[in-house]
Parts: sequence; structure tokens; C-alpha cells
Amino acid sequence: SRDYLNGKDASHASSITQSPLLRVERNDTAVGEAQVKCPPTLTEPVDAVDPVDGRLKVKRPFMGTVSHSMMDSINRIENWRKPSPECSAFGGVTYMNNIIDSARPLLGKDGMSQIISYKRNNFEIYEAENVSLLVTVKKEGEDPDKNDFLLEVDGQFNPNSKPAGKGDHVLNVITNTIAHSSGGLAQCQEYFEYPVFLLESNLDPWNWWWFLMALLKQYIVLAVVQPNVMGDYTNDLRVLHTLPSRGRTGYERSFNDAFDFLFADRWGRNSRQVWKETPHATTTHNGITTKRYCFRKLVWSPDAISGSGEILINRQHRHSHCFSSIVYSYAAYLKAALHIPTLPRPEKPTVVWVGRDTSRDANAHFWQTQRIINNQNEAIEFLKEQCNIKGCELIVADFYGDKKETAFQEQALFVSKANIMMGVHGAGLNMFHFLPFDSVVVEIHATGTTVQKNSANYVNHIQEGKYIAVTGAINQNNLNLNKVGNALEDAMNEWAMMAK
Repeated sequence: SRDYLNGKDASHASSITQSPLLRVERNDTAVGEAQVKCPPTLTEPVDAVDPVDGRLKVKRPFMGTVSHSMMDSINRIENWRKPSPECSAFGGVTYMNNIIDSARPLLGKDGMSQIISYKRNNFEIYEAENVSLLVTVKKEGEDPDKNDFLLEVDGQFNPNSKPAGKGDHVLNVITNTIAHSSGGLAQCQEYFEYPVFLLESNLDPWNWWWFLMALLKQYIVLAVVQPNVMGDYTNDLRVLHTLPSRGRTGYERSFNDAFDFLFADRWGRNSRQVWKETPHATTTHNGITTKRYCFRKLVWSPDAISGSGEILINRQHRHSHCFSSIVYSYAAYLKAALHIPTLPRPEKPTVVWVGRDTSRDANAHFWQTQRIINNQNEAIEFLKEQCNIKGCELIVADFYGDKKETAFQEQALFVSKANIMMGVHGAGLNMFHFLPFDSVVVEIHATGTTVQKNSANYVNHIQEGKYIAVTGAINQNNLNLNKVGNALEDAMNEWAMMAK
């Protein structure tokens, strides 16, 4: 931005905005001029000194305007960081290749349909062609339950290939009850001509940890199938949900749009529950309506987080120290897809305090009550005073109360302005995923929470940042302000050290 460049002095000349898809550099001869460099080709190696292009120009799927695919991004990052074989098998290229190499056809060649299965431990992915989904609507206006879905295929299962997995969520049930019906597919006079990604019904959009686990899982799913679902399709992928409107994970939660926003760009809010799409065929018997949806390409993975829980783990484990090219690529992808710019490193950091709802509306469980901070407002004012003294800026992420429906994108973009995140242990600290690389997260622990390693493990897996654990700072639900101030000082020192 010319105005942005003109507003900075010469000390900023060497650190100019690098966007996820374009690299912008200052021209040596004029303050206001900028030169745009095209992204490197796939054959061009990642610069070992300045690898920003290679790690941030990750491909948003099903768009022809970006440089390379998710799997290319994972490969490039791994070639740059060169993790050990053990770490690659835990969360890198070897892990991905093990999934990709597991591909096998479930159906014979006697019909129109085909299903490819990918399996690795708890990770299951299914990629189907020419199939139809039946949804039974027992009463108009009511959502179907898990037993009201049936996937019909035209083709017989190969020996010992019929899925028989565990789990009772919608996509588990669909997977385990696939039925052969050549006559059913014959009713498909029209199809969804674009690839469709079905999402599981047990998403938890009210908890940042589980929500981001689900995002990582779907990122891995699409990295596996991306080359196969692009093909000759001229339309972008769309996301359809199996979430019911009722219950704790109600579909109306604005976070559900994140999957469409991140994985099916240009469709905005076109994602919806699958049974609310216009069916390709409808039958009614004894007052019960059955809707048939016909798909050229259908992708799904049972359960919202199984698989990703093998990589993002909230406990200490044998691979906690590992660099993960999957996690790094996923983190870069989030920033790129949300258009979070990689801004020049400021002289002083911005600090974001992740607030906790202290009202009765929070309806805290007994194990959460120890993290209810009575003097939170006093702590925030104290941090503001400290930042005024030290030259930093404090912002507060207080997305609760009348702000609880703040959209996913808005929350992510808000916290992305910060370089240091502070807060009491809780799911909100996982918004650290949206901060710039080389940021600091300060986790203030309550009694018994130190065993949970969400933030610590994430920092280890990207190896560009610093994690600081603070213990003994909470006494009878009050924060010790001196310890909070010391933690801020430590965080600022660590952040400054990362620039050297």
C-alpha cells in the first residue's frame, strides 16, 4: 500500500508487507514505489534464508488463481525444515503419504458408482463418484436424525471392503450403511455437478480447541483428495452440513460458515444443511417424504476430529517436540485464506488479553470455576498501564455476552493484530493460531491445568514462537498482578529476542 509505505520512516525500509499470495518490496529509489514479485513456480526451491513465500503461498482449494496445492505446501515446508523421519511420520509428509498410499476402491467395476477409501489409524476419508444420498423427512420443518440418511451406490462391494467402523454420528452411520441400488441411481436425472464436501454433525463451534481441531482435520482431508476433486470440474467445491439446527452444536452458530469460507472460497454463505438443498428427486409414502440428492463427486470423513487428534494433542507425548509440516502448513493456510497480512515487525508489540466470561451466563462447570477471575477488569487496567509504560498496546478479546455471536473471521482478524497473547488457561488461547509466526503466548495456569499442553505443543510444532507458562498467579479466583506484570515483561523480552 503506497499510503502505508509513505507513512513509515526509513527504519522500516527493509521489512515491508508480505501478503500470503504476493510479496511486496520497497523500491530502492523511491519511498512510495513498490515492486510486486510473482510467486515462484513449483520447481523453484524455497529460499533457505527467506522462506516466507514458500510457507505462506498455500493453495486455497479449487481456485485457479493461486500457486500450488496443500500437499505441495506441506512438501515444500518439510524440505525447508527437514524434520527427523520420526517427526515426519508423526505430522509431516510421511504421515500424509501413508494416508494417500492407503487408497483402495471399495466397489467393483460392475456399476456407475465408485468409492475410494483412505485409512490410517483413526483417520478415514471417503471419495465417491456418481452416488445418491437419501434423506427421510418424517415431518415437514423437522430436522432428520442420524438414521434418516442412506447413501445408495450402483455397484457391489469388493470382498471384505464394506466399511464397518465405529461411531454413531451422521457420517459414521452413512458410511456403515451404504446400500447397493442400481435402480435408485437411475432416478438421478440431474446431479450436483460440482464436488461436495459433507461435514460431520458433531462439530463443536463453541470451543476454540475442538473447532480448530476440526479445521485441521478437514485441511488434511482436502490435502489428500484435492488432486482428485479438481479434475475437469468447472465449479468450486461446496460445503454441505449434516448438523441439525437444534442442540448444543446448532447450525446457526456463525462459526460453521468458517468451513465454507476456508475450503470453498467464493461461495460465501451458500453452505447449508444438505437436506435443505433442492432435491433431484422426491417420493412420499404414508406422509413421509424422502429426498434424493445426486452427486458427481462426494467427499466426507466420519467424525469431526478423529485423525487430527493424532497430531494436535493436549497432553505431553513422545512427539511433543516435533516440528510438523502439516501443522505449519495448516497455520499458514488459515492466515492466507483469511487474508491476514504478514505485516512488518513493529518496534513494540501489541498484546491481546483473552478475556473470560465471569457472569452467570457463562454457566461454568465445576472444573471451570477455578478459572473465573474476580479481578479481571483490574488486571486489564493494570496491563494497560504497564503497556503505556513499556510502549506496547493492549487490546482485549472479550467475545462473550453480547459479543458471543461475533463471526469467526472477525475474531480471527482481531487477534491477528497482536504479537503477544495472554490469558488464563482455556480454549480461547487457541486463537494464537491466527497470530503472526514468531509471536508469544502466555498461559496463566489454575490448579491442575498444567497437564493440558494445547498451546505448548502447538508452538513446538510450528517452532516459530514462544510459549510461557505461569503458575501460582491465581489465588482464590484473583490474579496476582505482580506475577502478571512479570509475565508481560518476560513475553516482551522473548519477543524481542526472536528478532535477533
